[in-house]
Amino acid sequence: SLQSSRLTEAGRRLFRLLGQLPAGIADQDRRALLGGDSLTAREQVQGVGLAVMRGGRLDLLPPVRDHARRVHPPEGSDTAWFRHYLALVTEHGPKMGADGGAEALERLVPELPNIDAAFDTAIAGGTLDLAVAARYGLSETLRFSGLGSTRCLESLAAACAAADDPVGHASCLFGLGDIALARSEHVAARSRYEAALPLYRRMGDVRGEANCIKGLGDIAL
Repeated sequence: SLQSSRLTEAGRRLFRLLGQLPAGIADQDRRALLGGDSLTAREQVQGVGLAVMRGGRLDLLPPVRDHARRVHPPEGSDTAWFRHYLALVTEHGPKMGADGGAEALERLVPELPNIDAAFDTAIAGGTLDLAVAARYGLSETLRFSGLGSTRCLESLAAACAAADDPVGHASCLFGLGDIALARSEHVAARSRYEAALPLYRRMGDVRGEANCIKGLGDIAL
C-alpha cells in the first residue's frame, strides 16, 4: 500500500503521524496538523487500505501502527506533532472543575493516549520545558476525570530531577499527590506531598509549601 501510486506525500505524512498516535486522530486535529493537505491525505490512506475509521476517528490497525512508529517516523515540520497535543492539554486542562469543564473533558479524554505519547516524545527529546508547562493541564484532567495513567507524569518528575529542575520536579510531585488524593490513594498522596514539600521550602516557594501542607491536612481530615 505504501508503494501505491495513489499515495502522495500528503498521504505519507498522515501515515507517519498516525504511527505516533495510539488513539488515532480526530478530524480537527488532522486539519490542524496537515492544513490544506488534510482531506487529500485522509482519502489516500483510506483508499489504499492503510487506515480505517473507528469511532469517528481515523486510525491504523495496531500491527500497522507499530510498523509506522518504528520504520516511518514523522519528518520535517511534522516532527513537532507532539507540541500540538501538549498545547491542547495546556489550554483545556485547567478548565476542569470550572466553566467550560464539561467541554474540556469531552475534548481531552479521547486524546489521553495521544497526550501520553506527546509527553513521552517531549521527555525523550529533552524539551522538558514544554512538558512541564503542560503538566498542570494533564494532572487536572486526570484528577477530575478519574481516567488515565500517571505514568508519564512520573517519568516527567524523574526527568526533571535528573535535569536538576526543582521547579518542574516539585510541580510534578504535587500534581501526582493531587491525583492520588482524588482517587482516595492516601498513602501515595502523602508520599508525593512529603516529597514535594522540602523542594518548595528549598526554593522559598511559600505557596507551594502551603499547598503541600494543605494536602497533608486534607489526608488527615
